[in-house]
Amino acid sequence: MMKRRVLVDARLPWGSGIGRYVRNILPGVATRLPDVDFSLLVSPADVARAYDAELGSNVRIVASTIRPFSLAEQLQLPGLAAGYDLTWFTNYWMPLRWKGRAVTTVHDLMHLDPRFPASNARRFAATQTFAKVRRDAAHVLFVSRFTAREFVAWVGQPVASTVVHHGIDHQGMTRLVANVTRRRSALVVAASKEHKNLSLLLDAWALAAVPEWELTIVMPDDDLRSSVDIADQAARIREVRILRGISDDALGALYADTGLVMVPSRYEGFGLPLLEAMRAGAPVISSTAEALVEVASGALIPMVSPADLHGWAEAIRVATTPRNAATEAAIIERNRAVAWAFTWDRAANQTAAVLSAELEQT
Repeated sequence: MMKRRVLVDARLPWGSGIGRYVRNILPGVATRLPDVDFSLLVSPADVARAYDAELGSNVRIVASTIRPFSLAEQLQLPGLAAGYDLTWFTNYWMPLRWKGRAVTTVHDLMHLDPRFPASNARRFAATQTFAKVRRDAAHVLFVSRFTAREFVAWVGQPVASTVVHHGIDHQGMTRLVANVTRRRSALVVAASKEHKNLSLLLDAWALAAVPEWELTIVMPDDDLRSSVDIADQAARIREVRILRGISDDALGALYADTGLVMVPSRYEGFGLPLLEAMRAGAPVISSTAEALVEVASGALIPMVSPADLHGWAEAIRVATTPRNAATEAAIIERNRAVAWAFTWDRAANQTAAVLSAELEQT
């Protein structure tokens, strides 16, 4: 019997959240489906990262110069379907001419939300693509119940779907263990996009005026993930630094000894930085974006409206004021227990089950 073949489309930059998703979930999926041959489609710039991820002996890495969101993608990518039993699109951007059987992961529906900037062409293309996913994807994987609800509300009911939360036990992030003494430093991990709300956060940080504290903002190193320039605003505020494209291990070190992590997003499909911080035992302030409320259910963290400048400033002042040690320990224990429920092993189990079921239908 010939092995089944699955094409995995992972051409978005591996410095992004979706890149982290692929390199953490795919090894577990491949291990659970040893009789399946996977071809991982990545951009030439990410080939080395893909090899470093140790994805499995049944995963073949294929470099592709077909850029995401391009005309070439629409014209050329569908031709690859003929040689595979199933394609797994790790992002929703499924070509409109695609004819093969496919599973699609939907992380968010940002391009449909009128609150956030997008060109008319991009919004039209997103509308058409999501409609294609609803009609023709054999199965849709949603990263949160919030994203699943958004899809049904904006697009309609898909053929079949499963909610598969991300994990937070990432490859390469080895230092997510709380230090006894934390620095007087706050941390934000986010691309500089409109929905990440960094401008309001910087205003709140300036308004809070916490003495002897610094703020570190960690961003990805690719332009696709950053479109709002906050450099001038950050430069006007004392003790603010911006880091780009750091390794997972370096990020884990920051989580381990930072005194406060802030997640001010107006919109999230899931919310990795929130859970990463909770797992590391860091004090956290979160916005009330629906996906963040979902994944942090049961945690002991303050949640502030992403539109409430003065609320954020006050939350920062409170969070940077020393608390009773026993109270702090109880909060850390509760939050870490909530965060540890989100593992890539669990995500891989669910995803492999979906792919296996769909392969049986081919």
